[in-house]
Amino acid sequence: MSESKSLPSRLKRLLGGEGFDARRKLSIPLLTCDPEGIPRAALLSFSEIRALSSARLVVAVASGSRTEANLIRRRGATVLLLDAGMAMSIRARAGKGKPSVSMPAKKIFPLSVLSVKEDAPLEGEGGVALVSGPRFAGPSAEAIFSQALFDELGAP
Repeated sequence: MSESKSLPSRLKRLLGGEGFDARRKLSIPLLTCDPEGIPRAALLSFSEIRALSSARLVVAVASGSRTEANLIRRRGATVLLLDAGMAMSIRARAGKGKPSVSMPAKKIFPLSVLSVKEDAPLEGEGGVALVSGPRFAGPSAEAIFSQALFDELGAP
């Protein structure tokens, strides 16, 4: 298990466009906490998250959702990346959100990376590894990817 204060280069590349360009259907959990302290998960697609640098991410969440309210009230968030051979968590602090221009039903939040933790098997667990992560599936799975939203997340 290793921990750093910024995104490793492979994670920056994955969230900076590689994941979206490949149209990977990986579902990316964004965890926030309700006022009662109960964790809540929103499942993001690669068009709803983007790395701007090794210290900055930006996410798009549903306007009016509990996730939006939690990012405003509590500001803390954790992004989980779980896929073949990869188990990483990114702890972050949300900045002020703004409405999306390309998708009015979304609110865009900048996230400052606080720490990144890469999990690895414990001693005695041998070669245990994830073989895949959660995926979006179904006949309209491709419809959740928005090039316009992804481009907007990369705008200054």
